[in-house]
Amino acid sequence: MMKEEMPRNGNPKKVAKKVIAQITKGELPNVKKAMLEVGYSPITANSKAKRVTSNEAYKKEMVSFTDELDLIISDAIDNLKNKKDSATYRDSVQAIKDLTKTQRLINGESTENIANNISGLLDSLEE
Repeated sequence: MMKEEMPRNGNPKKVAKKVIAQITKGELPNVKKAMLEVGYSPITANSKAKRVTSNEAYKKEMVSFTDELDLIISDAIDNLKNKKDSATYRDSVQAIKDLTKTQRLINGESTENIANNISGLLDSLEE
């Protein structure tokens, strides 16, 4: 049985672009699905996803995307300061919330306020 190797020419970068496309569509990032879409075999997609996401080309694409998100979030916060109309204000707050959640998902961080969850759990234990 031959050892299956990952394709060498830019596929981790292509995987990153597919993952970014998933995120911009509002989907949860799915590296294995992205790997299949760019030509990895199902066996490789199931066993080497971690290796692809550790690749420098993949990381570079994702950092570039998260840096861009930082700028968009910063601009949205600046715009929020100047808005007087309640509908526009509400839309800006929602945009910041959504962008921040997306950024946290990309970085593998929690998207929930864990302190509130723990506080609620402690409150329920006291009852």
